[in-house]
Amino acid sequence: MPTTSLVIGETVPTGKYDRLRGRTDGALGSGAYSTTISLYSQTYCWMPSGRILRTRLDLSYQVSQWASVRGQSVYGTVNGFSGRAHPGPSFVGDLAFEYSLTQGWVLATDIDWEHDGNTRVQGGYPVSITSGLPSYLVQDSSAGEILYLAPAIEYNWNARMGVIAGARIAARGRNATATATPVAAINMVF
Repeated sequence: MPTTSLVIGETVPTGKYDRLRGRTDGALGSGAYSTTISLYSQTYCWMPSGRILRTRLDLSYQVSQWASVRGQSVYGTVNGFSGRAHPGPSFVGDLAFEYSLTQGWVLATDIDWEHDGNTRVQGGYPVSITSGLPSYLVQDSSAGEILYLAPAIEYNWNARMGVIAGARIAARGRNATATATPVAAINMVF
């Protein structure tokens, strides 16, 4: 029988997302409060080799509120802009497998599918460059989808400490850029 959890989470906008001062200014958020409802499920089975295969299925749905936006922002606005942005809803599905090669070594892979809804930005600039009059902007990003593959290898020194390293590869997408990002983490349980 799989273990299952229902999680409700709230993201509080604490990162810098607007009033940016250029490309080197760190952008860390969306500026919007977001609520996420997730269903996490996992189980394991014994393989004919006598080793364990653990599987996970995680499903998450997120909705966001409007965010006030000023100046240059993560939403593509530039200096002088004043308005708001509404990130669209998003859905993430993660199917993962972990196969124990030995007591210490594990092969792992995640297959993630993400759908991000349309983000709407609306507001204005005090004066249009071309007409000299105030200008108003309504901009939609259109929805995006992406499929990620994340193969990794894990080594556990003992039940309390291990390391995992691999890559997160954007394999296929709509309105998304192909990427390959190395990832690594040290796991410690106290």
